[in-house]
Amino acid sequence: NKMAEILITSGLAFAGTNMDDILILMILFAAAGSRKERLCITAGQYLGMGLLTLISIAGAYGARILPQGYIRFLGILPIFLGIKAWTGYRKMQGWGGCGMEESGVMGVMMLTAANGADNLGVYIPVFSQYSIWEQLEAAVVFGCMTAVWCLAGVKLAGCTPVKECIRKSGHILIPAVLVCLGIGILMGGP
Repeated sequence: NKMAEILITSGLAFAGTNMDDILILMILFAAAGSRKERLCITAGQYLGMGLLTLISIAGAYGARILPQGYIRFLGILPIFLGIKAWTGYRKMQGWGGCGMEESGVMGVMMLTAANGADNLGVYIPVFSQYSIWEQLEAAVVFGCMTAVWCLAGVKLAGCTPVKECIRKSGHILIPAVLVCLGIGILMGGP
């Protein structure tokens, strides 16, 4: 059955390329101080994955948005966000909350897109084997998987040891994770 094949292939492509997102989401959700901040993180994650999905579909039709060699330079964004958090340009109450333009929904969206930019090498071939309707089915699978990832991040962040660790060392841990993520993206590019 073609639908089962799309479900399995796109689900495995998403899961195999987004394992690091669970750690990032866990840290962000653990640092979030309010329901509004958690909603901002979820919305940003959806927008970032939506952007990656659209780029993948465009890439499947040969309209590459970013030349492959430049994708790694998206790693600069998480490094910038990490340094900014470390040096205290914004107050760290939770992760920064929606009240800060550069760190709310758009910040999470950009972080998700930067972290997932290297995944385009997997997503584009997956989407290129499908018709437009099948691509939409795969995009729905990506959307469902994003919900699962956000739920996993919330559940892991709700664990008392995780919350306590973030409360005590989040001001160091969050910038360190962002900078390491950015360095990994920069080093992992072609």
